[in-house]
Amino acid sequence: MPVKYATHSENFASTTRLTMACVTNMASGKIRERGGSNNNA
Repeated sequence: MPVKYATHSENFASTTRLTMACVTNMASGKIRERGGSNNNA
């Protein structure tokens, strides 16, 4: 089903983007202040 595939693709893309943002945020926090107060969740 193309529609189902498209929906899954969009969902996957959205999830990937969110995950990337979270990882980037965490990495940035660690690099900026290593062992500092990480309340940037």
